[in-house]
Amino acid sequence: MNSPSLSVTLRHASTASLRDLRAAFLDHELAAGLSPRTVSGWSSYLARFVAWAEISGCRSAVDLSPDVFESFAIWLTSYRTHAGLPLGTNTRRVRLVAIRAFGKWLFRQQVLSVDLATTMPMPRVEQQLPRQVFTPTEVERVLTQPRVTKVQGCRDRAIMELFYTCGIRRTELVNLRMGDLDWDRHLLLIRRGKGGKDRIVPISPRSVLWVKRYLRRSQRHRRQTTDEALFTSNRGTSISSKHCSSLVTGYRKRAGLGKAGSCHAFRHAMATGMLDNGADIRCLQEILGHACLQTTQIYTQVSVRRLQEVHARTHPGNKKRTQFLDR
Repeated sequence: MNSPSLSVTLRHASTASLRDLRAAFLDHELAAGLSPRTVSGWSSYLARFVAWAEISGCRSAVDLSPDVFESFAIWLTSYRTHAGLPLGTNTRRVRLVAIRAFGKWLFRQQVLSVDLATTMPMPRVEQQLPRQVFTPTEVERVLTQPRVTKVQGCRDRAIMELFYTCGIRRTELVNLRMGDLDWDRHLLLIRRGKGGKDRIVPISPRSVLWVKRYLRRSQRHRRQTTDEALFTSNRGTSISSKHCSSLVTGYRKRAGLGKAGSCHAFRHAMATGMLDNGADIRCLQEILGHACLQTTQIYTQVSVRRLQEVHARTHPGNKKRTQFLDR
């Protein structure tokens, strides 16, 4: 059911400004269950679109046309950041997804007689390989960096253990609550992951031990309620995504790996390591929370150990080279 502000806006849709329609659309998506983080991003992208449209002389829904949407998509290719760099293909696609959703919503709400955004050109998704994947040995070096004699170090070790064992995303970790851990069955509940979907992932016994150790050390500062944040800052508040990135980056540098990477690097390392050891790709898809198997398959291109073994064992050129060297 539409909110009062939404109904008022749509009742006067022919004269409503794009700014008012943008606000109504965002309210609708938030009420429909779209994550606040996604709505926040869409708000920024749509604000850019509306500002560009107003400069182009388009201020209300009646001024919209397929050319408006197409011209904006073309304009994004020439847009430059403060550093003078163009937007990446995937970045442009994410922004245009918000614009297309806005156009589709205007059509569904009968503000527009047709969905004008359907012809807007969308960049093709770039499935890029992780540039530098941590090996299992390198991961262990990073994991041993925190000073676990202190509560903060114990917390940081537990955080990185979960990143590695569960392959969870940064935002998924900071949203973990005390009640999301099934200690007996070694399972972790991820609430409202990417796409707003819940999922359950296995957690290793070693990770369980480190989380338990952290909770025991921090017990006097906690209320011990199931809805309390699992990982907290020194002030007792839920740890932030930015803080997670900062601490992981610090430990990675201290380990001296000579590689870039932060929280997501553990996700890459976990996925490639499991594939190297024979994991089923569909099971890995469920653990990682990928909506599409194609996204998971990118890790098969990084996991090359089995390809190297088969190549070394079966390629005729390798056998001849070995016979030559044995002479």
